[in-house]
Formats: sequence, C-alpha cells, structure tokens
Amino acid sequence: MASMRSRVLATCLLLARVRCGGEPASFWKVQPASTGPLGLEYRHCGDELSRVLPPDVRVSSIDTRSPRALRELSRFLTEHYQGEESFRVQQPAARLRWVLNPPGMRDSWAVGLRLGGELVAFAAALPVALAVDGARVDAVEVTYLCVHAAQRGKRLTRVLLRALARRVADAGVQHAVYTTSNERLPRALGRAHFYHRPLRPRRLIASGFVEVEPLFEALYAERFAVPRRTRTRGLRPLRPCDLPAARALVNRAHGRARLGRVVGSDAELGHLALPQRGLVAAYVLPCARTGRARALLTFALSVAHPHEAGDARRSAWRRLLARRRPPIRAATLQLLAADMGVDIEQLLADGLVLARRHGCDVLTALDTFEAGPLLSPLRFAESEGSLSFHLYNYGVAHGRGERAPSLRARHAASAISSGVRARAVGARLSCALDRGRLPALGLLLRPEEIALPSSL
Repeated sequence: MASMRSRVLATCLLLARVRCGGEPASFWKVQPASTGPLGLEYRHCGDELSRVLPPDVRVSSIDTRSPRALRELSRFLTEHYQGEESFRVQQPAARLRWVLNPPGMRDSWAVGLRLGGELVAFAAALPVALAVDGARVDAVEVTYLCVHAAQRGKRLTRVLLRALARRVADAGVQHAVYTTSNERLPRALGRAHFYHRPLRPRRLIASGFVEVEPLFEALYAERFAVPRRTRTRGLRPLRPCDLPAARALVNRAHGRARLGRVVGSDAELGHLALPQRGLVAAYVLPCARTGRARALLTFALSVAHPHEAGDARRSAWRRLLARRRPPIRAATLQLLAADMGVDIEQLLADGLVLARRHGCDVLTALDTFEAGPLLSPLRFAESEGSLSFHLYNYGVAHGRGERAPSLRARHAASAISSGVRARAVGARLSCALDRGRLPALGLLLRPEEIALPSSL
C-alpha cells in the first residue's frame, strides 16, 4: 500500500510541474512531499537485464584492487569523464584505488559495460551513512558515472544504473545519494555552486584557467596573493591518534545540517582524511592542554590538464596551444569542522596557505554549510559549475509547506575589472551523472542546510 501511495505521489508531483503563464501550478506550492523511506524496493528477476541489454554489450564487474583494471579505468575516465570541457582532471590509478575502496565497499558495486571487450561505461556505488533531518540513512553514493563519448545516446546509462541498483539492493541497501550538474533536473534537495580561490595567479593565467587583460595581470596577482605563513598556532597534519576526536567533530557539525554525512568509524575517517602524498591533505588544531583535536580541515588534491575539444581540422592549432599550457594543481575543500571558540574564517584562510604549500594553484569549494559565508570575504570567485544533490527512494519535505526558494548563491565575489573572468575547472570534481536520471522525490533545501562534501 505504501508503495502504491508513493507512486501516486510521484505522478502527482510530475503533473504539478505543468506551468501556467510562466508560473508553477498552485498545487506545487502547497503539496507537501513525503518524508522518510518511500518503500520503492528495487527487486528484479535475473533475466530482466539481459532483455534490455543492447547487442554485444555485457555487464562486467571491475576489480578496483587490480592494477591492470585500474589502469584501464584510469584511461577511460581521463578521456571521457569530463566531456567537452576546457580542463580535464587526471584520474591516476592511485587516486582510483583510494576513492573506490572505502571501508565496507563490495566488489560487485563497481560495474562496467563492455562492447567487444572494450570498456564503454562505468559507475560505482560507495557505501555511506547519511543524516537526513536527524535520521540515520544507510545508503550508497553513486559516483564516476561515465559513458564512452562515441556510445552516448544509446541508453547505456539506463542499463548501467539498473545493473548497479540491482546489485546494491541485493546487499540490502535501498537508498542512494548522488549529484548532477544538470540544473533542469527537478526535485533536487539543494543546489550549490563551485567557487575558486587563486593561489598562484600567474600560473593560472599562463594555463588559461583565468583570462586577464595584460594591463591587469600585475593587479590580479597582487589581489590574490597568499601569505607565506599561517596565523593559527598549533595547526599540524592529521595523525591516526587524532581520528576519534576528529570524527566527533565531523559528526557533530554534520548533525546540525538537514543533509549530512555520518562517519561511522575511525577507519572510515582515516580512509577519507589521513594525508597521502598527491591525494589528500588534512590538518587539525589540537587543544594546548589536552591535545584533543578542536578543528579539522581536509582537502583532496588533483591535477587538471588544459584540453581543447571540437572539430579536428578547425581546432588542431588550439589543441596544440592547449598542450603547451601548464597543468593546474587543484585542491578541493572536503571537510571543515571546528569547536565553538575556534575562528573558522581564520582556519579557512590558513587553508589557502597550506594548499599553496602543497603546490596547488587554486582552491575549489562549494558554498554549502559553514564554508558558504566565508568564501566571499576570502576572495573566492564563483565559477560556471554547480551541483544538485539528490536522494533516491527517500523523501525530504521542506518543512514549512511553502515553495522552495531560489538557491542562487548570495555571496558573489568581487572582480577587479571587467577583463577578469574565472573559468570553471573543466573536471567534474563530484559525482555528476551523465544521462538518464534516478527518480528522487523531495523539495529543495537551502545550501546552508547541506553538509555533504563534494566527492573525491
């Protein structure tokens, strides 16, 4: 009965999207969304997938611990994950081994589609525990969904997601969280924008990440200069002995949000945050008296190479110029949590210094939760990219029975002149879905109510 009511509600919400005179129907303004599990259990017989598979395409499990499989996956994601973007983030095998093997990961949750032995599609589901309106929800995070550029438009995404959903459901997990860069996809829980803070301005100009008129290059470099030293005393790299206190910080901070992450064990936080050269950096602020961590700051490290896509004859010279431009080393803000009494703005400002020490040229962050109000004072510039957060098979009501407000960021960074235009890093530094979407019910949340970090 609950399943039938959920399907009826989904139909009503879709019908309510019919616009009258440019405004949503009145039904959409007052209709509350279901809360909690929607009861849409995903159970399919074994032969259903074989009936929808295109000819010569077969489902294959990807061994995320095999060096050979990781090298194949690295080439595939590096070439096809970002699409027609001006920058492409490299996906080395070491990074994929780290991201795709968290505690609790199952071998069957990394799924690929092969055509004649060649990998043409891939998606993974990573185990994650969510805090949704104070309730714990065991779910998976759909990430690295990618289809070969030559195979798009052939409904492979639908087949891939169906195979992945069946494997996850067979393990007893019925819920999922995912993000997409498609702003037109309805019923998102929230939408947040990417912000970039230059750390080495002249290198960003040389790579083409930002476009600055020659007259303003010196002024641009001066405006975004980063101090040489941190101001917070005692800030040091994260150690294994800091994990219990750091985990309490993260869970307490995310528990205040309507959508956050629950870190269930020290091993899980250690996998996410313990420093690894070229992959992740993490710092804590210990208490001078007890040595217990009072603040945590982590960011993931990546490398993006300039890329010029388009017609081979028309843009050959542009691709040649792109290869001559230096790559960008980027840091992506992941976790930011602190006790009361800690100056979190100064902590994030010190994060700029620490990211630059790691050789990074730019720091990327989302305007969500505690970091959102701090981006503009620290001269972060809004990029062209955004993320929409979605839940599958779990409804979240807005709570006030009113139409959800616009989620456009309210804190836009100031530019020094009209000749400066920040470009988005061409990489999806998050789990952006390619085509076909999973149905998610729920009204919008504000960005400040989301504590989920962007994906690794």
